[in-house]
Amino acid sequence: MSLDRELDLVVETDREVAGSALLGWRSVDDRIRDVSPAATSVNAISVATYNVHRCIGLDRIRDPARIASVIDELNVDVIGLQEVDARGRRIQNMLARRLGAPAERRAANAGDQFDYLAHKVGGHAVRGPVLRGPKGDMTTALITRHKIGAVRTLDLSLSAHEPRGAIDADIEIGNRSVRVIVAHLGLRVREREAQIALLCRALQAVPEQPLIVMGDFNEWHLHRSTLTPLDERLGHATPVPSFPARFPFLSLDRIWASREALVTHLHVHRSPLARRASDHLPVQATIRLPHQ
Repeated sequence: MSLDRELDLVVETDREVAGSALLGWRSVDDRIRDVSPAATSVNAISVATYNVHRCIGLDRIRDPARIASVIDELNVDVIGLQEVDARGRRIQNMLARRLGAPAERRAANAGDQFDYLAHKVGGHAVRGPVLRGPKGDMTTALITRHKIGAVRTLDLSLSAHEPRGAIDADIEIGNRSVRVIVAHLGLRVREREAQIALLCRALQAVPEQPLIVMGDFNEWHLHRSTLTPLDERLGHATPVPSFPARFPFLSLDRIWASREALVTHLHVHRSPLARRASDHLPVQATIRLPHQ
């Protein structure tokens, strides 16, 4: 969601209230972490969803390294990202150099953000479909400590609307496969209704297995939710306010798990850095998987 449009939605809501890449695991400061199968329980995984807003913070500075630092704070097994800029920023870097921007920030902006974040965060990474919108090419991303099996992409684009898509991947955790979907839905009610229908259809196309669905679903209405079909299928996704980052009161970012699993420790990550790095705050949870 663009910042200008999101601010418009905040105003509208106020009125309503009133009336596969494989990389060595490295943290941001290059500390070595234990990501062997023994490091995390095969019966529980930590997940997060984060709209990084093209790595543009509330200070309007484009800083992928700052986003990588927030991801490092989260310290989760699986993270889904939305609004990852898929273009290099060479012209902006030329201007940034003249304005004296730090060399690290210029280096982070030289290539596309997926490549940078996948390398900086480390682990196994999947790029979603690259979507060409009014503000350039953007994509979703999935980064995980666990091995990735089959990967599918879902086209959620509708005519006359900004392109949208989702990642649909199988993650190998211990000796089981967990399906993870990372999505970013549209701004309009009818648009989201159609995209949710496409998602629900996709859920039926793959054999039953533990399932996690997360992303920016842009559902900001208080009393009429387009997410009901997902709630009915997976159980109610408890809303937690994640937008806008400075004073969050809209629950745009959601996490579901299949009914045999259990979402616990659901919360918004509110560190000082996260409050500056993007216009959304990350939402994270622990998913307790059914015993085999």
